Amino acid sequence: MTDQTKNSKDVTLGNYKILTKIGSGGMAAVYKAQDQTTGQLVALKVLSIKFAGHEAFVKRFLDESVAAARVNHPNIIEIHSLGEQEKAHHFFVMEYVENGSLARLLSGGQPVPAAQAVNYVLQAARGLRAAFRLGIVHRDVKPSNLLLTKEGTVKVADFGLAQLDGDDPPSNGERRAIGTPAYMSPEHATLGVVDHRSDIYSLGATLFHLVTGRQPFRAETPREVVLKHGSEPLPSPRELNPDLPPSLCNVIQKMMAKWPVDRYQTYDALIADLEWIQTELNQRPAPAARPARRHRRAAAFAIDNALVFLPAALIVLCEEGRAFFETWSGLHAVCTMSLLALTVYSTVMLARFGRTLGMRAMGLRLSDARGRPPWWGAALVRSLTVNVFYLFLMFPADPLARIVILMWGVDLAASLGESRQPWHDELCGTRVTEEGRRQ
Repeated sequence: MTDQTKNSKDVTLGNYKILTKIGSGGMAAVYKAQDQTTGQLVALKVLSIKFAGHEAFVKRFLDESVAAARVNHPNIIEIHSLGEQEKAHHFFVMEYVENGSLARLLSGGQPVPAAQAVNYVLQAARGLRAAFRLGIVHRDVKPSNLLLTKEGTVKVADFGLAQLDGDDPPSNGERRAIGTPAYMSPEHATLGVVDHRSDIYSLGATLFHLVTGRQPFRAETPREVVLKHGSEPLPSPRELNPDLPPSLCNVIQKMMAKWPVDRYQTYDALIADLEWIQTELNQRPAPAARPARRHRRAAAFAIDNALVFLPAALIVLCEEGRAFFETWSGLHAVCTMSLLALTVYSTVMLARFGRTLGMRAMGLRLSDARGRPPWWGAALVRSLTVNVFYLFLMFPADPLARIVILMWGVDLAASLGESRQPWHDELCGTRVTEEGRRQ
């Protein structure tokens, strides 16, 4: 098997058939595989073949399996066995976690709900505490190393950089930062020798990322990120996510204190605070959705109209189209087609997704009393009532149309307040709300 293997049906290692490649790093790759005897799905971590002849790399790779195998805890990845094939392929077998890692939850750049994030970090802290009680410091805690099962259980994985009790400390010339700069503690970056408080710092950086949607420090180069961890004050999580309770922000600040003596000194103390915050968050009512502000509603309306009326505008730009548009029948036809198109577009988008493209651009969402997108009938009625303005263009001489337009305009003006919903939303039992502050 080569390092480039991604999906080879006939490749096996020991008794395991390779199904697909899950991921890879500098030293090894991870494959989804199947035990050919039991049919059980497992994950194989395979040392890169270019390191197979280097004793130091083989030892570090095997140390990872030894470190993880020593810990029997529901929040630590389970190691089944070690294997070697033809002295060229070193691998170990571990449980397969089908739901990916916490990094997948952050791929969209949006924060994870605070209660959910605290639950994940609390589980990771319990796993790391179990490892530390056996003398193991992980040294590379980050979202991609916290796996998540379908049941919501967090598994701490990738002990490839773990430091075990009894390891010889590196000499001054060998000390160097090995880890992930975005989550690395200041002492890890400068000294290379760390204890469990460095893992607590990295776990705090992970929690910061989960609840804010961004890493604590960002810069052009990894070196600049490392320097910021050591010298710059931690950005306020609450400024990035105003819905966070102050107690949670205080815990993050303490976990990520620059000096180890200012952090949590034990996992027990950290876990106790996280459990208290978890209770607080579970008892805290969900923040009410903020009614859409008038400038966002107006901008969304303008964007949707521009999208639908663009074909009509293109017709006008043409010489023959302009002549057609200037006739009464041409104006009537263009307005009718545009009105129908706008109504169909609005109805389909609102019923299927709860927002049009314009509403999405402005961070708005339409929902019914259950908090879900409106049903098709309500979406159609709302679309027709919103578009009643165009009746005036179609029937400019009709007194009834003018009265309806006047009523629509008065209601629109009255609904420009920050909390009141327009009459078409009151009629349909819907409301437009903001999805949250943009970051």
